[in-house]
Amino acid sequence: MPHILLIWELGEDLGHLARLSKLAEAFMDRGHKVTLAAKDLSRANVFFRESRARLIQSPVWLPRLKRPRLTKTLADILAYKGYGDVEGLSALVKAWRTLLEDAKPDLVIFDYAPTALLASRNLPIPRVIVSNSYSFPVPGIPVQDICPWIKAPFEAMQRNEQRVVDNVNQVAKRHALPAIHCIADLYEHDAAFHADLPEFDPFAAERTAPVYVGPPSNSMNFQACDWGSGGGKRVFVYLKPGRQHVDAALKTLAKSNAIVRGYYAGTLTPELRALASPSFQLSGSPLDMAASLKGADKVVAHAGVGTVCDALLAGKPLFGLPTQIEQTFNAHQISDLGVGNWAGRDDDESNVATKLSAFLANAESEKRARTFAQLNAHYANINFEDTVVEGCEKRL
Repeated sequence: MPHILLIWELGEDLGHLARLSKLAEAFMDRGHKVTLAAKDLSRANVFFRESRARLIQSPVWLPRLKRPRLTKTLADILAYKGYGDVEGLSALVKAWRTLLEDAKPDLVIFDYAPTALLASRNLPIPRVIVSNSYSFPVPGIPVQDICPWIKAPFEAMQRNEQRVVDNVNQVAKRHALPAIHCIADLYEHDAAFHADLPEFDPFAAERTAPVYVGPPSNSMNFQACDWGSGGGKRVFVYLKPGRQHVDAALKTLAKSNAIVRGYYAGTLTPELRALASPSFQLSGSPLDMAASLKGADKVVAHAGVGTVCDALLAGKPLFGLPTQIEQTFNAHQISDLGVGNWAGRDDDESNVATKLSAFLANAESEKRARTFAQLNAHYANINFEDTVVEGCEKRL
């Protein structure tokens, strides 16, 4: 019985767990043994409560370091995720080596797991990346820009990346691992499946024959929202508490003529609970997005790539409230495609209300989202799980 090890190391959203849970079940249905090493086990039961897969904790970097002034490449992100500390990074690599040696997998799938990739560089097992395109640049190409909307001298980007590369190579030498020439070399792999669409891949122009499989099926054993029979635009919401602009957006939606339903991933404040009405209802539990989107006209979310792809493939425009760099990239793409809008860090509450109100009234973005869905319908028809699992089985 081949043993498949699924690894999630970095990133925050439930999309990683949702994606890996689909793959875990598909592999086990084909007779494989599956172990998941997850960054955040506290939320794993949302998707793995009834699963036969083994769950273990990923080695992760816990200290909260100050972010660098300039974030332009993945090297800048890794610098405050442990790669700025040779001793700390060395300990993480040792932990990953121990996990890999104990698990004895026949194949490893990496979802945003650069340190696990580093630790496995000399192991004779197939290494497959299944992740958002944003989280893995093209091996062999140095200094790949992930924030093109921020202007910075190339020399500064180059210096910052070289510092991280030097740290990685010190650690690699200690553990008898092959050195890297640029940060992208961490992502060398035997196969890769992009769980999104080309429009949301910042490195699409540099890739050779990438395999885009779209997001996994978003139909889950969750309840679908009840849209009722009232009039007005139907807006599906997927937001988290404590993030910038969330409260302002929800207040704007509550005051509008829209029918609002969705998932609020936390406890509503008394002020937000007071907004509840027949037209404004949020769930504290995850909802079946596929079923819920069928009845929606528009989406308001943080612009995570899974939600973005789900919305656009369903022909629904999206208003983004990005909370981190990848979501901000997606929000820029949404705006450039004409399939939605977004509010950023520099917007105040008044701007958020103005932009969101204009989005609700914008019929052109609905038309363009429907056109996008028609042009990309083949991605919606890809069987994500079968495509990935069959591709992996060829390498076992």
